Amino acid sequence: MKNINQIACSNPNGKSAPGCNCKGYFCQTPNGADYTTCPFCDGSDYCYLNYNKPNVEKKFAEVDKKDNYSHPIYEDFCDSCGILFRAGCRHQANGCTGDIYNAHVIRKWKYIPSNDIFIGMPGFESVDEWLKEIDNIEVLDWICLGAGHCPTGSLYPKSSHPQYYSDCPLTK
Repeated sequence: MKNINQIACSNPNGKSAPGCNCKGYFCQTPNGADYTTCPFCDGSDYCYLNYNKPNVEKKFAEVDKKDNYSHPIYEDFCDSCGILFRAGCRHQANGCTGDIYNAHVIRKWKYIPSNDIFIGMPGFESVDEWLKEIDNIEVLDWICLGAGHCPTGSLYPKSSHPQYYSDCPLTK
């Protein structure tokens, strides 16, 4: 496991959200919100296709017994990028599962066995490492990598549908 403070991706300065020119990193929840897309590679979160694998099912069962729903195992995990992420605050309200969210990623975390604190996010080399090390991570802070609310391009823009938008809790 390593600390990542810069993502190597094809869009280092962000990408445009569908339907607008706002630059940022965005997550979507397609297919009836069955999964969340990675803000960097647009792949699906790992558990969408792999939740029933014995090693993943076992880890979730272990954590579920502890009733700790703030455990980082519940964050979305991209096995291609090796990171944890969240679909954060709403960027565009497009109805049902067409909304686009600003990505939230870990800004600061602690490696529990050594008490070392890192600025950046934990990076995992493999699914096995993620499952092995996830209990050793305490998330201390998140950051919003988005571009606020979309002024245009949304089916339900904030100007006429403010009830669908709220301020990002990470930027207050």
